Amino acid sequence: MPEPEPLEAAPGARPAGAVRHAWFGGILEGRMTDAELLKPLVRRLNQLGMAEAELELEGGRFSLMLDDAKVPGQRMTDEAMRDFARLLQDLVEASGAPHAAESTLHCTCVYDDAVVETLFQVTEEGVEARSRVRPLDQDDARQRPEAVATALRRIGTRRAALMGALLLVVFGLMAWVSGYLDRVLSHSAEDLAHETGPFGETLVLSVEKSWGNYKVTLVRGPDYPASVAEAERRVAELTSLVQKTAYNIVVAGGRMYVQLLDKDQKVLASEEVELRALVASGDAEVTAKLPGRIRAHALRLSLERGLPQK
Repeated sequence: MPEPEPLEAAPGARPAGAVRHAWFGGILEGRMTDAELLKPLVRRLNQLGMAEAELELEGGRFSLMLDDAKVPGQRMTDEAMRDFARLLQDLVEASGAPHAAESTLHCTCVYDDAVVETLFQVTEEGVEARSRVRPLDQDDARQRPEAVATALRRIGTRRAALMGALLLVVFGLMAWVSGYLDRVLSHSAEDLAHETGPFGETLVLSVEKSWGNYKVTLVRGPDYPASVAEAERRVAELTSLVQKTAYNIVVAGGRMYVQLLDKDQKVLASEEVELRALVASGDAEVTAKLPGRIRAHALRLSLERGLPQK
């Protein structure tokens, strides 16, 4: 992957003088295969002495959150920013699922007469530090982010980070980066069509909106086999290779994909799901999280991931 770009890569002229103060915020989240690979990287982030990073682990997912305490300007060197972005990139790679990582992590640096806002975005190329320069206003000069941090911690770090990310979208900080505004204005979950494809009625899916994402839940359907004999008989009856493959995946508790489609049946996003829990228990359910999209029209169960269409 390419080296993360330094702060001076921001469009427009870099402000004159030194950074007076700065603060961080936001959240980096995604799937992981081994939490022990992430913890040393988080410790190294904290050793930089910039923002206090907190790692939250839940199931097979991770969330990295930054507090918004005020950072003295002398700590905000180009080298420190490059190290910060490089460690974020190392963390994304160490997760084992870099394609599933998403970030609203950001930094605000206040100069004498201007402000540089930097978003650490996860792209196919890795972590990119995208910046913009804007005029200084009175709020930047008098802001006390440490007081905000204290208030947010009262309602919980994770929820505060997510709320902060959404508020940033609403107020326009993220509007210049594609994807986040898309989530806020995404299509209603209740209006999405459900297509089970080759899986037929062996599975039933439901969906709800959660923080701009679609949370898809799969449970056993009316055609889910009740015994080995029934499963073997059904497999023997199927003549379509695609349907037979799908049925075998259900019976064996294998992996399949949930796709998010637009009205032209183009794949906007997809997520891999393992069905093993459904084999173990009739009351079990498995879930997948797909990003909200304005153009979302339907959810489809599929044997393949599918390539997201621009």
